[in-house]
Amino acid sequence: MKLETRAPFRLDLTVWALPRQAGNRIDTWDGVTYRRCFAMGKTALLAEVSQRGSPAKPHLIVSLQGAASEQPRARAYATTVLRHILGLDVDLDAFYAFASLDPQLAPLAQRYRGLKPPRFGLASVP
Repeated sequence: MKLETRAPFRLDLTVWALPRQAGNRIDTWDGVTYRRCFAMGKTALLAEVSQRGSPAKPHLIVSLQGAASEQPRARAYATTVLRHILGLDVDLDAFYAFASLDPQLAPLAQRYRGLKPPRFGLASVP
């Protein structure tokens, strides 16, 4: 399945900013694919997300695995969780405009352009 996102977006920077620990088995990043396990009721789902296209025209490809992965309800829930965690709907245009006016902030905003603010996951579906 595909996820649309507001540009600019960089999966690598966004996942890098997520709070991860060495032993974290819920969120993983191998440099290409972000993997996230989450619960939907009593079912576990694994989402694998990779980015195609440029930060200016990002395309996210999602593979969903688990017993309920083909159910429309599971796909909808995975979409909701991933959109939230990865900040896919966050509009940073005002921030980029503000940052461009500050000589110290502008180079940082440009360097990390496409990073979305990290967000905690949603509660599982009963």
